[in-house]
Amino acid sequence: MEDEQEEVQKEVQEETLDDWFIESLTTYKDLHVYQLERPTQVLEWTSGKTVCVAGCIASKSEILELRLPLRLLADENKGLCAERDFKVIHGGFAEGPIRCLRHVPGTRCVVTSDG
Repeated sequence: MEDEQEEVQKEVQEETLDDWFIESLTTYKDLHVYQLERPTQVLEWTSGKTVCVAGCIASKSEILELRLPLRLLADENKGLCAERDFKVIHGGFAEGPIRCLRHVPGTRCVVTSDG
């Protein structure tokens, strides 16, 4: 009996999420979905045009500063923007896992923490 109730609750939750997703598509003027090359743990805005991401690869963490796609930055004629991918500006590695990443305002520096 409990299994049936849990399954019904799951179905209701899934339907609610589906309804929210479909409704949200009509809410936004532009909706862009991107997939990064590797999974990321954290993302931090570093300026209006760049983000910094960190993700774990084996025993090291990779840190990347990425420029946003030009299509996201264009106000008009977005269809004419050929550049639709994130571009790596700088990158590096840290020995341990990175669970927190904060940009130092006014600089190109970030502070990291393992949690």
